[in-house]
Amino acid sequence: MLGANTAAKDHALWADDRAFADAVTFAGVRLIGHQQVTEARDRGLPAFAETCPQYLFLSEDNYDEPDFGGSKYVMSPPLRARSTQDKL
Repeated sequence: MLGANTAAKDHALWADDRAFADAVTFAGVRLIGHQQVTEARDRGLPAFAETCPQYLFLSEDNYDEPDFGGSKYVMSPPLRARSTQDKL
């Protein structure tokens, strides 16, 4: 699966969002990503979300730090574009 995409910024290419959206159920609560929360709210359903601080302050730009410095930002789900932070 990794192939030649082993740079830190390539993590977002192979970290499958479906892995996080597919059923993770605990005590009758389904955990979903923020895109699914937005879609649920658009349909008038009550949906709530939380995030972690790194998704508010870091972005995929951090993967480009020199000397493989971006590797310290590899996480799941991966960092996204800075433009997505306002939605969070």
